[in-house]
Amino acid sequence: MDELKAITEEAHKFGKLTAAHCVSTQGTVNSLEAGVDMIIHCVFKEADGSDVFRPEVAERIGRQGAYVNPTLHVGRSRNWVLRHKKEREGLTPEEQRRLDSGLRDLETRMEDCRRMQEMGLRVVTGSDSSWGDYQLGNTVYEAELLVASGYSATKGVLSVTGEAAKALGIDDVTGTLEPGKEADIIVVDGNPADDINALWNVNEVFLAGRRVDRGSPESVAANRQMPPRG
Repeated sequence: MDELKAITEEAHKFGKLTAAHCVSTQGTVNSLEAGVDMIIHCVFKEADGSDVFRPEVAERIGRQGAYVNPTLHVGRSRNWVLRHKKEREGLTPEEQRRLDSGLRDLETRMEDCRRMQEMGLRVVTGSDSSWGDYQLGNTVYEAELLVASGYSATKGVLSVTGEAAKALGIDDVTGTLEPGKEADIIVVDGNPADDINALWNVNEVFLAGRRVDRGSPESVAANRQMPPRG
């Protein structure tokens, strides 16, 4: 705790926000005690490995105004890799065990996320830096899972735009379309406020008002992780 508090206090002294990757409930409690601004993953897991949602911890997250970045697609992308392999050639007993465990974990995580959303916590879209099986360019899947957990499509859009910008402390320059802010804009077919998956239908991207060359349609399409058939 002394280290956590020292890091957080030093960061705040220089106007910097802090985030902690918490894969246990105690990790979240410690981070809140230290005044961390964002809880990444926010896994409710006890010391014995059991999954127990603790409302009092979630309530404390809300009281302190910390953001929750659950990174649900990190786990799902790992499941997808195993499911693709199962479709192609089958799984070893160990791989099947990992897949079964991963599917249970995702269900638990989504239920915990739903409860946090209903409690009014500030849950935002994030990728955990797109490591492992979570490929860059697939952020829409995280917003999709937040919607599947209970957000409206509109809240899903905000979770990856305005609310995400607030979580990073950059909402004074980006995150919403307002006079004086940087013109970070995507142009899509469809209305993501009705269907979050419309965010996949990107026609143009502008960064600070300048059009971004996204490469060939083939290279853009190759970035997307396709879900298993079943």
